[in-house]
Amino acid sequence: MLHALSQRFISTSSRLRHTHSRFPPNLSRSFSKPRHIHQTQIISHPSCTTHNEFLDFFEHLLRQCTGHKQCKQVHAQIITTDTSQSEFLAAKLVTAYARSGLIFDAQKFFDTGPVEGRSNLLLWNSILRANVSHGFYEPALKLYDKMTNLGVFGDGFTFPLVIRACAFLDRLKLSKKVHSHVLQMGFQNHLHVVNELIGMYGKLGRMDFARRLFDRMRLRSYVSWNIMVSSYAFNYDCDGATEMFRRMELEGLEPNPVSWTSLLSSHARCGLREETIQLFGMMRVRGVGTTAEVLAVVLSVCADLAVVDKGKMIHGYVIRGGFKDYLFVENALICMYGKCGLVEDADKLFLGMESKNLVSWNALISCYAESGLCDEAFTIFSQLNDHPFMRPNIISWSAVIGGFSYKGRGEESLELFRQMQSIGVMANSVTISSVLSVCAELAVLNLGKEIHGHVVRALMQANILVGNGLVNMYTKCGSFKQGHLVFENIDSKDLISWNTMIAGYGMHGLGENALRIFYQMLESGFKPDNITFIAVLSACSHVG
Repeated sequence: MLHALSQRFISTSSRLRHTHSRFPPNLSRSFSKPRHIHQTQIISHPSCTTHNEFLDFFEHLLRQCTGHKQCKQVHAQIITTDTSQSEFLAAKLVTAYARSGLIFDAQKFFDTGPVEGRSNLLLWNSILRANVSHGFYEPALKLYDKMTNLGVFGDGFTFPLVIRACAFLDRLKLSKKVHSHVLQMGFQNHLHVVNELIGMYGKLGRMDFARRLFDRMRLRSYVSWNIMVSSYAFNYDCDGATEMFRRMELEGLEPNPVSWTSLLSSHARCGLREETIQLFGMMRVRGVGTTAEVLAVVLSVCADLAVVDKGKMIHGYVIRGGFKDYLFVENALICMYGKCGLVEDADKLFLGMESKNLVSWNALISCYAESGLCDEAFTIFSQLNDHPFMRPNIISWSAVIGGFSYKGRGEESLELFRQMQSIGVMANSVTISSVLSVCAELAVLNLGKEIHGHVVRALMQANILVGNGLVNMYTKCGSFKQGHLVFENIDSKDLISWNTMIAGYGMHGLGENALRIFYQMLESGFKPDNITFIAVLSACSHVG
């Protein structure tokens, strides 16, 4: 059946070039001017007299469908002809619905479609693609499970879709099952399928599996190499990314802009900011074309380093290279100017943007909040709240709550937090950390305990930012036993965790406790910084 379908597809495609001029002119125009399609216009036309010609004609119309009404009209005409049982057209109809964003119509047609026994792989691939392309990964995997239970096995088009869904849903066990299906069906040397498998294992954090697959490949494409570099970058492994990048060069392949983007991204994600800027300079020297993605990465590094001169230089590249129309690049520029303290420049960029998204608004709110201008940040937040098409999200709320907290205006920060909760916006770790800081400064232990309860219910206690915030709140409120318990339960303590616990004991005159935590810190291999020594010396001074 699959062979017959593929032959029919080839035949149909070749005839379409010759029969296009024979399509009824009034029907062909129906997609340029919104008009109703009448059955008589189709079935009475002398050029559409055979079954195959009807297939060609309807395929042509389905490829032009751009909305619900057009899809429904063509669907109705298919039903009234003897082509309604065509497996080929059924797949094309699902694709047309999905392309128009009508995923539920596509699914409804698939569920009640004409194919007996559901053995049409072309149709299965169409509905899988419809779900995956719209982000419905769970339904896609359920469809795949149903498909295999019916004895229909995937091909080179099926597996990349299913593999992508597994990667996004972080399903390692199911991913291995699909991988075994790939091997059983003989697609272990299929370039596109193996590339997807490598990318999947990279997203799942299993670079050992990804590397093994890559090393066994008989044939590699640029995509294969770039997936490996980007997978290492995704997993914060800049050494692995660099090794793969150099190996690529040693094997005679010149890294392209995508390769460079992944390499720069890996260094930026690992906090190697100076090295990222050096790599960008090397890329420019080699004459590799700059991409919008590269510029966004470098701008984020300039923002973190607060190197405004470098940032302005990148801004020049943005203007000269014609990248100003990329919204994410403009957003990165706003962040860069804001973090460098040039709020007016950020504001000027924001006002000059032709189109803005929520990221743009949040970037500007954060600029003002981080610069201590919390009233101005709240004014922009209020403008966003009055926007006809957008509303503040958790990032917007966190920025203004954090801004008021940073300026010591704790009561206003807590009031905003209550408003956020009242409209059902779920707090994240940044919001919780800001509110816990206010609770610590105002010594409101009861509210701090309420926040702790929310943290437990939201399964956020493993977050290091939240854990440190809780330790700080409890110790500053004088609840040392609870603070120490939270401290002990932090699995991956960082330097801030130790400093917070030492400072908490020290400020209340418990010098021996502070020193004991200090020695535990040294035994754990942490190197004290200036904050550590100030906390320890302060603790010693409190006890004489």
